[in-house]
Amino acid sequence: MNFLDKLEPYLETEDTILQTFLVEALQDYPFVPEEWTVRLIKEALSSREKEVNILTRIYKHRLNDEAVKLLIKGAKSAHPRNLSLYVNLLDSVRPKEAMKYRQELAPFFDENKWSFYKTLEDGGEEAVWEQYGELLARLETEERFSQEVYNQAKMTVEVLVEKGWMDDLEIAAVLNQDLNEDYFSFAGILIFHVIGLMNQTKYIPLLANLLLRDEDLLVEAVSDTLIKFQSKEVIQAVVPYLEDPDCLVFGTSILGNSKIPEAEAELVKLLSTMEDYDDKGLAIEGICIQLSDKQYPEMDDYLMDGGSDLLVDIDVLAYGYYTLMSKEHPQLNNWKKNALQLQDESLQIPVEESEKIKVGRNDPCPCNSGKKYKKCCGI
Repeated sequence: MNFLDKLEPYLETEDTILQTFLVEALQDYPFVPEEWTVRLIKEALSSREKEVNILTRIYKHRLNDEAVKLLIKGAKSAHPRNLSLYVNLLDSVRPKEAMKYRQELAPFFDENKWSFYKTLEDGGEEAVWEQYGELLARLETEERFSQEVYNQAKMTVEVLVEKGWMDDLEIAAVLNQDLNEDYFSFAGILIFHVIGLMNQTKYIPLLANLLLRDEDLLVEAVSDTLIKFQSKEVIQAVVPYLEDPDCLVFGTSILGNSKIPEAEAELVKLLSTMEDYDDKGLAIEGICIQLSDKQYPEMDDYLMDGGSDLLVDIDVLAYGYYTLMSKEHPQLNNWKKNALQLQDESLQIPVEESEKIKVGRNDPCPCNSGKKYKKCCGI
């Protein structure tokens, strides 16, 4: 039974902690079936607890026609403090679906957004490239980073690749320029999305080496692309860099989200060499989201200890994994109790208020997930 087969029976579970574990396990996995996303959005619309738990964790999922209709429905009836959950997801709607539902989406998008969509749908090669250049210029010159503009640039890149207007020569040209600079430009960061879209596996060694860079947005883009390959070549390339503590957050995420035996084996090997408590939590998270049927004493011992981990939500992770895999553990009820308490506390903080909290990338996330900001809402 593969990864998705193990999760499928629990998509509509009434156990909100188990469902949180499930959507976290799917959060960075690149091949979530579109029909699953539809089912999860329906779940989100069914209760406030599920609304927050699910909608904050499916932002990387592909939205099909039915998903867009459901999100529009949810946005129209959402409590004002949770409206941004829907608007943030609708911001990633592709041009075809957006133009189809222009009337329904009008309250959420301004005219500039519609102009952007029209260019992607009807514009020729020159017009789309010109729009891409304008988006890159905004990203480089505006004082504050705009996730909306970045998302639009990613969407534009997808159109350029889909229509054959961007090729390997463009990848090489951008890389040759940025690899000689102290920091990557936004064009350089987005080229890694192109590498993933074009399945250019020859760049795997370079991508793994870039995990050492102290540029969060770059490393996130690199990580997403390496996960997309789902290959043992990626695991072989990434493992040597896990000796560097600064590579552990994204490195273990790559291994955990690469659903192949080689990735699980390396995570187990890594766990056996670790001494730091938080570092062990990262390795165990990777093993758990592999949905491994095997028993690992080191993992059981760590979870039995019941300590606090700023990098991983241990209670959700442990309860979700042991419950979903039908494994017994004496701490199961305690994990669920702790997770429910944290969930209740986090629901008391309106989404728009948590977004105003100033927080560092390595600080605990203000949404109370228990993770570092850069591994949670800061992505």
